[in-house]
Amino acid sequence: MSSSDMFHGGTIFVDNATGNVNVRHQVFLGSSETIKSKLGFERDACDCGVVISSCHTDNGIFTSKKFVEVVLCQDQKVWFSRVGAAHQNGVLSGPSEPS
Repeated sequence: MSSSDMFHGGTIFVDNATGNVNVRHQVFLGSSETIKSKLGFERDACDCGVVISSCHTDNGIFTSKKFVEVVLCQDQKVWFSRVGAAHQNGVLSGPSEPS
């Protein structure tokens, strides 16, 4: 397998209503693959009877036109953290820390 086919990162999703943390590994970190990860997370949530109504994201790829269009087309709301905001990782500040 070439290094271009390997995971280079991912997106972490947290359902604040249920506390579910979901990691989606990605080969590329652009908007198209991040959108696929978002839709996969939402599909899994739907299978459990949960409807995702909003996104609270950091900046970066989540501010791309493509990502925001997908969010808005699904009648979801999106909030962006201020740059350097201490609260932007919220629930993840515990589970994502290495042990």
